[in-house]
Parts: sequence; structure tokens; C-alpha cells
Amino acid sequence: MKSTDSIFMLGHDIRDEAAVGHLLGGPAARFFALAQRIMWGVSQPDLVRINVEAARAAVVEEFGWTPAAHLLDAYACLAGGRRRAPAYLAVPD
Repeated sequence: MKSTDSIFMLGHDIRDEAAVGHLLGGPAARFFALAQRIMWGVSQPDLVRINVEAARAAVVEEFGWTPAAHLLDAYACLAGGRRRAPAYLAVPD
């Protein structure tokens, strides 16, 4: 492993990670860490104790303008049994 290799994007270097971060509007490493926490918390709750609600809130707060953040949020909501969209997605009557 070279010092310029990304630890989050295997096979890519830190310039690629920075480009993804630019698209996300924040550090890619932070987005990937939150995404990983959500996925592990939902898929392996018996093995990994994660506060999924806190990770959901953080990903929406920090990366909310990106579709990727809302996909993660929706995944966590549906996996948690919530069948209604979060209040911030509600369409006014």
C-alpha cells in the first residue's frame, strides 16, 4: 500500500477520494464511515451495537443535499420498520 492509496476506496488513490468528497459536499471518508455504520447497524444488530438513528441523522445533516444520503436514510427507515417518510421529506398538502 502506498501512502497515496485510499483506505476507503480500494484500488483508488486519495485524489479519487477527494473527487468523490467534492461531489458529496464533504469528506468522503466521513460519508463512507456513516454509511458503513448504518449498513452494519441494520444488517448485524446482534453483532455490532450501532445507534442507527444517530448515524441517519448525521448523514442527512452533513450530506443531505445528495441523493446518496437520502438513499441511506430511506434504507435505514425501511429496515427499522418505519413505513412513512421522515418528516423532512413530507410533501405539504
